[in-house]
Amino acid sequence: MMLSIYLNGTMLDIVVAVQKSGFAWALDRDDGSLVWSTGSLHMPISYEAGPGGLAGGGTWGAATDGKRVYTNIVNSNGKNFTLKPSDTITTAGGWVAMDANTGETLWSTANPSNATSNGPVTIANGVLFTGSTHPTGPMYAMEAASGRILWSHNTGASVYGGASVSSGCIYVGSGYSVNTGNIVFIHRWNFTLCLLSLMNPPIFQL
Repeated sequence: MMLSIYLNGTMLDIVVAVQKSGFAWALDRDDGSLVWSTGSLHMPISYEAGPGGLAGGGTWGAATDGKRVYTNIVNSNGKNFTLKPSDTITTAGGWVAMDANTGETLWSTANPSNATSNGPVTIANGVLFTGSTHPTGPMYAMEAASGRILWSHNTGASVYGGASVSSGCIYVGSGYSVNTGNIVFIHRWNFTLCLLSLMNPPIFQL
């Protein structure tokens, strides 16, 4: 993921990567030099963005609004995951926001469904959207500045993909039958949920 930050008062173009190890790195786009990192395999576990695992850790990239870098933490191995700033512990997956300039973890939020968080995150208009692998398929909207969950809705099947946001509508795929393209209504909060189907008609907007 690419963005620009200010380092010592000078704008710097960087690329940020989050790995299955749970670590995140920011590199200078011009020469590949390290700008910041959340740690390395030789640092204490507290330096991670979140717990690593065979399936993650961070997966499918990250998102940014220019101020913060957001990522999912799958926590596939069910390790103890210390949330910030509360220092509470979960063994579920979750989501993390890091300062784009320093890599400092600003907040981390546990997956309320106590499942893994395999899907990528999407940021739009100060709201972070993401789903859960729980069989009920929760979709969450979080306040980007704090990680506070604003609303959630069960789509009906596990959500592994990311959401797209356009013209006040959220497009998200879950495990719906390709033969029926079932539609689910959602609580309205500045956005309307749209479900994609592989059959006709391809897009439903509520």
